[in-house]
Amino acid sequence: MNFLSFLSQEIYRIFLSTVLFLLIGSITGSWLFSLCLVVFCYIIWLYLKIFQLSVWLENDLNDSNRPVGDGVWERLTFLIHQTDKKSKSRKAKTNILLKHFQGVVKGLPFATIVLNSNNEIEWSNSMASKLLKIMPKGDRGNRIDNLLRDPKFHKMLLEQPEHEVEMTSPHDSKIALSFRILPIQISSKLLIVRDISERTRLMERQKTFVDNASHELKTPLTSIYGYIDIMRSNKNIGYDEKEMLDEAFKQTQSMVELIDDLLFLSKVESESSLRSLFEAVSMESVINKSIVRLTNVDTAIEKGFYIDAIKIEIKSLVKNIIDNAIKHNPEGTKIEVKWYMDKSGRPCLEVRDYGRSIPQKDLAYVTEKFYRVSDESFQSSGSGLGLSIVKSIAERHDAEMQIISKKDFGTAVIIQFPTYRILQSAE
Repeated sequence: MNFLSFLSQEIYRIFLSTVLFLLIGSITGSWLFSLCLVVFCYIIWLYLKIFQLSVWLENDLNDSNRPVGDGVWERLTFLIHQTDKKSKSRKAKTNILLKHFQGVVKGLPFATIVLNSNNEIEWSNSMASKLLKIMPKGDRGNRIDNLLRDPKFHKMLLEQPEHEVEMTSPHDSKIALSFRILPIQISSKLLIVRDISERTRLMERQKTFVDNASHELKTPLTSIYGYIDIMRSNKNIGYDEKEMLDEAFKQTQSMVELIDDLLFLSKVESESSLRSLFEAVSMESVINKSIVRLTNVDTAIEKGFYIDAIKIEIKSLVKNIIDNAIKHNPEGTKIEVKWYMDKSGRPCLEVRDYGRSIPQKDLAYVTEKFYRVSDESFQSSGSGLGLSIVKSIAERHDAEMQIISKKDFGTAVIIQFPTYRILQSAE
């Protein structure tokens, strides 16, 4: 219906109202009464139209209750009807997608739980019932922290939702579970729980093997190392013998260092190892002690705060980053060590060298155990575990590790600690 049609119908109503006004006025002789009566009738008519419209809306826009009218009222009911049809069509499509999504999620091999802003359960799949004993219907509306009372889970839920937490099942101590929260809407989040028991068992077997093998190797190697050192000090041996003993000493020393690194890395990767040793650590003191005998290292240290950390591990982290910069660059290469707060308030350790850049194809793998950069200029006597140790220590402290390496820039290793690790004093 076009505008002219609307206009003609409204003009027709005005014409009828005017005729009625003149007719009543001429009969009664009171034009004021006639005007009031006509206006009153028009208001009643409008009320009836509005009432019919409201009844229609209350009955889910049933065609049997659709108001009959013309002009604006006909157009209004038509538009409402069309909007309702489109809305129902979109709703139907959404329901189909939702059912498809739920079907997919139900078949996932890990528990999936939808939580609202109050951490109340809105939906869960069958694996949530199997791993956590959470019933899809019976536990809907219950707070997740009332069903899972582990302190580590509570901390993740309230303070560190972006971090993955590993802990034993509340119903079976033999089952290890991994918890992770993903935001899906402003007011909702997705809790994903995976059974990592097999992975945990494999890692434990690996750790046990490394520990046993390292200990078994370290004792005889230490003895050989000592004997060779004594033989090197003998002034009666010839030049050739001395050269061979020096090389044997060097290689044995490398093997002892490798075993020490393996043992330390195994300790770092242990979930429960050294957990009770978190304390206020002065990074200034750690850095200064790490570079005490180095002449080519500059420092820029922001003072006034400490971090909550395992001191022995932080010492190893700083040492390994600096040693890595020294080992893989020509002697005398300038190195900078910085300790500062970044723009987001996170404490950062940055070690940069002005030497060789790491090839881009190797950059993503340098933190893997025993990985060697393909460029021959990077080959050294190191164990290949330095940055692996750094990465493991960083993860233990919930820190992020970033490596930047470019031509004519050198290489920078940046460790960004979370803000909740900050301590204002060594209390």
